Amino acid sequence: MSLKDIEVKLKTLGVKNDVASLEAFVSSLEDEKICSLVSCKICHSDAPQLLSYLYRGMPQNSATEVKRFKVTERVLRGLQSQELQNKQVNAIVSRLVLEVEKLTPAQLVQFCDYCIHCIQHEDGERTSWKDLLPKLLSVLVSNDSVNHAGIDMTGSEYKSEVIRTLLMVQWRPSIVTSLASMFIEVSLTSEQHLQVVNKLCSSFEQLAPPEIPPLVHQLLQLCKNKHGVALFLRLQAYFCTRLYNRLLSTASSSESTSLVANGDSIGLASETETQAAEATVLFHILQSARFGHASIRNFLKFMKNVANAPELVLDPFLLTVLLSVSNISIYQEQVFDVLKCTMQRAVQEEEKKVESAWLRDMMPSCCDVEFIFTKLMANSLRERSSVMEGLVNLAFILLGAKAAKGKESVAEKLRRFGMFVLVRLTRKHTETTGPVLQRLTDCIITGQDITQYTDCLHQMAMTIPLVFNEHRAIIIALLEMLTKLPGPVAENVVYAMLPIVRSFPSLRDVLIMVLRKALFARDVGLRKMAVSGFLQLLSNLDVKGMAVLSSSQSSQRSQGRPPAHSLLTQIDLEAGNSSTNNEAICLELLGVLRRCFMQQADVRLRLYEGLHSGVIRNPELRGFVQDMLINHFNQFYQSDPDTLPPLNLTKAVTLRDVSAELQEPLGHLIFSIQQVASTDSSDSSPTKLINILESLCSRMLKCSLENFGLNEATDLLDGLPESQQQQEIVRQILGVFEALMGYTISTWTKDTSAEKAKKLNSLFKGYSRVAEYAKSNHKTGKKTDGDTGGASRPKRKDDKRVAPTKGRTVTFRFPHTVLDYHVTHRMLCILHM
Repeated sequence: MSLKDIEVKLKTLGVKNDVASLEAFVSSLEDEKICSLVSCKICHSDAPQLLSYLYRGMPQNSATEVKRFKVTERVLRGLQSQELQNKQVNAIVSRLVLEVEKLTPAQLVQFCDYCIHCIQHEDGERTSWKDLLPKLLSVLVSNDSVNHAGIDMTGSEYKSEVIRTLLMVQWRPSIVTSLASMFIEVSLTSEQHLQVVNKLCSSFEQLAPPEIPPLVHQLLQLCKNKHGVALFLRLQAYFCTRLYNRLLSTASSSESTSLVANGDSIGLASETETQAAEATVLFHILQSARFGHASIRNFLKFMKNVANAPELVLDPFLLTVLLSVSNISIYQEQVFDVLKCTMQRAVQEEEKKVESAWLRDMMPSCCDVEFIFTKLMANSLRERSSVMEGLVNLAFILLGAKAAKGKESVAEKLRRFGMFVLVRLTRKHTETTGPVLQRLTDCIITGQDITQYTDCLHQMAMTIPLVFNEHRAIIIALLEMLTKLPGPVAENVVYAMLPIVRSFPSLRDVLIMVLRKALFARDVGLRKMAVSGFLQLLSNLDVKGMAVLSSSQSSQRSQGRPPAHSLLTQIDLEAGNSSTNNEAICLELLGVLRRCFMQQADVRLRLYEGLHSGVIRNPELRGFVQDMLINHFNQFYQSDPDTLPPLNLTKAVTLRDVSAELQEPLGHLIFSIQQVASTDSSDSSPTKLINILESLCSRMLKCSLENFGLNEATDLLDGLPESQQQQEIVRQILGVFEALMGYTISTWTKDTSAEKAKKLNSLFKGYSRVAEYAKSNHKTGKKTDGDTGGASRPKRKDDKRVAPTKGRTVTFRFPHTVLDYHVTHRMLCILHM
């Protein structure tokens, strides 16, 4: 009977499901005929069906043992020698697995030896053994006696011997993925499992980057319940060598176009492949985390245990894995606790090294957190959305770090790390700017201690103002919230927004509108914020710099501008054609600030402290500022050169009901005048201011205590309103003397050194005379008003008053100095002149 006839009859009987006839027919066939038929049909699509009919015709008895063995052997050899599709191979092997339990132990051993031989010598294209060997070993384990190479042993001992043999042989890179898939189905002891994992991981260096993800996918399944840490550490070594060290070596010149033009194309291609491989590996790891594999929990537990070793935890690849896993809610808190603890440890180690030379010698290597983040962000994150999201979340956690008692420097450093990450990330990956900006805005609006958030906002506005403009809706919403924020917070927001506001007039107009509204709010803190905002805006506009449009021009062009224009085109559209418009804006701001002279003393004090900064940037405005100050100062200035004192002190400090109220902080006003007078400018002459200041100096030196209305009978510490008025007048006199000393120091030159020195000495003596008079006034007992002075005057953050207790000496509280750091610096320069 020909092979064709045998095939036809087998199919006919098989379709009819005539088992008895099928068994009789198969038993009548010669073994060689059946094997030849198998060899001929192994490549055909109906081979699995034909094998099924053959095996159904071979019942499990001693008569068919040899026939079944020969058929199975021929099938295996055919699978290893023929080119078959994976689908057909899987179907055939699946059918063979069903027959394994019908084989004798000796036959099972022979097939195991055959599979081991294939692993040792065959290539990686034919891997039918990977599904068959696990089944063979599982069947053999249940046998009490197995003979191998003349040695009797139990099935479990034989299985151990097979695994030991496999671990000893050399695994070719082409089959390691198949081996990993095979070992998933093999029951291993903990020791064997670790050995297998280590041997599989050791093959990473022999594989090309595209071959890594398939192997890692199988290894994650293999390490689902144990020894996952070993896998992650091997991956860390692989990617650190292949990717991050290379990025490290080119980080300093990554932005150079010549490097790209002259670079090695093979090296660049390899780097791209490695980045793609890492992205796929991270995807597989993230999937394992989502499935809740124990390997991820064990890895996080390991990282927690080594959190005191920053150089390990903050490795770029392991950090990437942690950030990726952090997007899963059940792991988020654990991951960020580990990273935060590790960074705290790194900061503390650096602080200890600064303090100890011995420690620097013993621990020369350091963990540069910012540099690690730089390496991480130098890698492409666009294909790693989970890592990018985790990085943003980590940055905000670091920004919100709370300062424990005695560890304020550590918290400050963590905040700097968070700010560094956000600024660098938004600059390199601009698509993150919108979400980051929105989160910063939310933190500013809802938070309390938000200085770090406004600082971060300022850094981002300086770094990427063009990108910021794409999200102007968020910026406008934040600016419109200024009137609802506490005064100091709103001031920080205005300062943070200045780099973007000065570049885009439409945003500047929104800010001006909000500040105008705040200037007339009921809350004094908001008024002070508005004054500070106008001053900051004035000090950041250049009269002769890049012109900006007026509000109407900006609105018209904003409405008529096509949305498809580039940002640079938008700047051109929003820019004016001359410096006249910019000068008009500055004058408009000065006009608004002029109204501040009608505000409370606290608000005017803020004006005096910041007005000079706008004049420094734009000396052309000094003439306008000079007139503005003189017009207001003339209300208190006695122009008659013979009048003493030269200032109307009772008008600056008035009586109202049962208390004294400060109407004008004269010391700060005069100090602001001298600042403007000392500003270099070729466009206007400060003659008027200088004449006033010189007259003040000469007449204040002529004043005695009686001229100020002070005498030995005056009790400054009495609770009467008149005493409170006198007490505040003394403070204003001291402030005036300080301001005049500041003027003398600021105008000091080599040519006028002797004259200025004499005048400064006289002014200091006048100050000391008034100060000694104030010191001589003291009172023992408990005050009725609970304060050292009842006058309403500008309150400063450090102006702490302690209510005296009975029997305690009450002394005069001196005012805070009106001098600034510039005067102190000038004084030191004069001493070394």
